[in-house]
Amino acid sequence: LPFEEYRISYAIEDAQNAANFLKSLTYIDNSRFAIIGLSMGGGVAVNLAANRDDIAALTLLSPALDWPELTSILSQWRVEGDYMYMGPPGSPSPRLYRMKIDYAMEMMKFSVMGFAELIKAPTLIIHAIDDAVIPISQAKRFFERLEAEKKFVEIEHGGHVFEDYNTRRRIENEILNWIKQHL
Repeated sequence: LPFEEYRISYAIEDAQNAANFLKSLTYIDNSRFAIIGLSMGGGVAVNLAANRDDIAALTLLSPALDWPELTSILSQWRVEGDYMYMGPPGSPSPRLYRMKIDYAMEMMKFSVMGFAELIKAPTLIIHAIDDAVIPISQAKRFFERLEAEKKFVEIEHGGHVFEDYNTRRRIENEILNWIKQHL
């Protein structure tokens, strides 16, 4: 789906269906698996991990965990027709992201900050200091609340989706080592 069609409830349902599908496969070790979530997918991954006992490892990359907070800091947003246009502070245009109003309103209520204590899986969080979309402080607050084994990797440069080649290689190694250690 394009971003404007993204609906958090559908993403959660898709993640649950994917996990259940993996559990149904008989030709793999389906007793436990790792999940990775990037940005809004981080909140979806947390939601999934908080409600399952078979997650062996959780990795969150620049996770969007608290949309009510994000909504309060999105300084640039406006409604046009059936769409909401939004952008982070300092973005060149308030038209950076576009989403159907109903879907945006659903997402603006979505927070998994209260799920941290429910996570049993070892959790790796990677976030860049210079992320202009999701503040690193959100990931740090979630990390502090986690009771499971955990690791936080703070990246100096990389933005929201880790645009730098060397940064991506470092992150890939961190993720692979984490998953190998816990699967």
